[in-house]
Amino acid sequence: MKRVPYEIDPREQRAADRAFRMVKAFREVDSKMPSSYLAAFLAVALKPGYGPTEYAKELGTIQPIASRILLEIGAQPRGGMQGLGLVDRRASAESLRNQEYYLTPNGRALLRKIAAALDNVPDRP
Repeated sequence: MKRVPYEIDPREQRAADRAFRMVKAFREVDSKMPSSYLAAFLAVALKPGYGPTEYAKELGTIQPIASRILLEIGAQPRGGMQGLGLVDRRASAESLRNQEYYLTPNGRALLRKIAAALDNVPDRP
């Protein structure tokens, strides 16, 4: 093993292993996926059914940026390009002006893949 000028304790090593596996699962969907997409996907997974304003607060950004990111990880981003298809946008039952985001079947499959990757990291002493 290569000698490094610092030590990582076992807890930090396990966390790094798990985080790396999670990022790797995202990179299999799109090798150039920005971390903002990853964060938005996880925000929708954790709190489905909200709109861009609520997700902007979760992501620490403003609504127009959150809206653009959610479109990019959805089926149809701006510019008519192919989206990632991880989230679905639906009109709110409370107000047709509001949008709600949910995971698609592809998004749920990715979440299961992430969960499996995180569960399969053996604990190190």
